[in-house]
Amino acid sequence: MVYSSVAQLLEERFVLGPLASKGAVGNTRGFGDLVVLINPAFEANLYTPLSDMSLQRATYFSTQKPVLAVLTSEADEATRKLFPIGRAFNTVFELHRSIDRYNPIIRQDETIDEKQSNTTAVGHYVPYRTHKLRAADGEAGVGTLTVDEELSIAGKVRDSWRDDRPGSRIPFFGSVLERTANSAGRNPYLVIQVDKALIPNHNDIYDPRITSFIRQLIFLSVD
Repeated sequence: MVYSSVAQLLEERFVLGPLASKGAVGNTRGFGDLVVLINPAFEANLYTPLSDMSLQRATYFSTQKPVLAVLTSEADEATRKLFPIGRAFNTVFELHRSIDRYNPIIRQDETIDEKQSNTTAVGHYVPYRTHKLRAADGEAGVGTLTVDEELSIAGKVRDSWRDDRPGSRIPFFGSVLERTANSAGRNPYLVIQVDKALIPNHNDIYDPRITSFIRQLIFLSVD
């Protein structure tokens, strides 16, 4: 419901938002400061327009901020197993085809299987994935951070985001965000597969490392 309510606005602001005076291209705008979805249960096919549009730019400015963050646990059985079963029944009479789209980052075509994208939850659909969030080695993520610690991490995250590129790694509190090789640096739409050590199932989303990660994304978005 949340995504459906903001998707059209995000698409419009991708098209209209970057247009500055005299046709110059600027940063992409979003809805509010940042939209965050955790373990959302909607098909990847609904996300196709944003994914396609994000590939129209092989690079983004160093001042571009995150606009949308979709976090999905690799261990979320509800969206990984049960969701496709339900969608299979709902789409049994629908016609599907394969679509090739050019990816300027890897400089080759990608094939999007409409049937698969229509029955797979967005966070589990590999072609649309932009990141993996892994638990950092040796850090349990227990306890809370002081204000000074949060601000210190925020500064490092900001600097790393400005240098973001395909395959890069950005350290957070107890976690590391790794960009996939097929996504442009600073792509404002983040589709993140989350380590089961951070989000172990559909409902257990309150690990301190996750709350800190989201807080840092907000800091980055409003900086």
